[in-house]
Amino acid sequence: VTACSGDSSDGGGTTPVPPPTTDVKVAIVTEIETRAVAKKVYANGDQMNVWAKTYGSSAADDIVKNIKAQYNGSAWSLTPDVFLDQTKVKNAFIYALYPYASDFASTPGKLNIDVTKQEDILYSGSYVPVTYTTNTAKLKMKHALSLASFNIAKDGYSGAGKLQKLTLYGDSIYTKGVMSVENGKVAGKEKGEVSSAFDKTIEKS
Repeated sequence: VTACSGDSSDGGGTTPVPPPTTDVKVAIVTEIETRAVAKKVYANGDQMNVWAKTYGSSAADDIVKNIKAQYNGSAWSLTPDVFLDQTKVKNAFIYALYPYASDFASTPGKLNIDVTKQEDILYSGSYVPVTYTTNTAKLKMKHALSLASFNIAKDGYSGAGKLQKLTLYGDSIYTKGVMSVENGKVAGKEKGEVSSAFDKTIEKS
């Protein structure tokens, strides 16, 4: 793009005009990594926490605070949006946690986990960098909590066996802890029991 000079004494000339700086919006896509029979797809209206950091650490400053991502059936939208440009904010480092919880919004480094809620928790792990030219963060979400499975047999009992409740307890069972989104590690801080109610008839031995 050029502009004509207003000075005609030197026969005219051209002066280059620098291109305008255009902000680009950060976008995210997700993939769930799992080998278990657990959550594999998101539903319309699902929400999660997102952090956009100034460098690759959960302790870094936020570019934008308290970001909420919402799934519309095919893509995630961020509120508020995160913008990158060619001069001031060139890079962002993205972390995410599903599902959204307001008390998780302050920091991705110390997240309170309550196992008794039996809620599937997914985390992004190490940061995903985005730039002005590659502005889509591809997040590989991982399961934070273990999935326990059991085989229950009637052992020759001739009556109608029914499973009504399953309880886990012991020295290695924690009901509450603190998790880091960077690596998914949970530091247990409160031991207790984890129980689930059932109404399941055991038909085969």
